[in-house]
Amino acid sequence: MAANGTALSAITLGALADLGYEVDVSRADPYELPALDRIPPLDVAAESEAWFADDVIEGPVVVVDENGNVVRVIRN
Repeated sequence: MAANGTALSAITLGALADLGYEVDVSRADPYELPALDRIPPLDVAAESEAWFADDVIEGPVVVVDENGNVVRVIRN
């Protein structure tokens, strides 16, 4: 556990190691993934403009702010 009482996961320690810090991953706090029935469903819009194939976006990506205004369009 970190000095301030927060948990340090193996992923966090690995990320610190990637940044050049010397870490002991064996000292990571234990963590278990939550049960699948406790994970909330994704809030995905039924109608989507993006088409996916093998994890590749086939169209422009529209970035919107919290008010729904288009702030950027990323084209292929």
